[in-house]
Amino acid sequence: APAYVVRGDALLGLGQMDAAIQSYNNAMVFDPQLSAPLFGLAEAYRLLANKDKSLHYYRLFLRSTGPDKEKWRMDRAAKMIQVMGGTP
Repeated sequence: APAYVVRGDALLGLGQMDAAIQSYNNAMVFDPQLSAPLFGLAEAYRLLANKDKSLHYYRLFLRSTGPDKEKWRMDRAAKMIQVMGGTP
């Protein structure tokens, strides 16, 4: 699962959103406890200008309890929710 997250991050950086989304979804199939794929999905949908899905995944990420949950991602998720006019 972590390899799919890394792959998703790379694809996100390359602007290949559909492939990144698929990779993050694959990561969640292999390890549903991970938090990073939720953050990646939120970022991908934000870059695709899909505000509703982006907010949904940022909120899921903030509520998640995965062992891979990093503070910088929590800070960014909270900030992006605020910027997009949502509530956590």
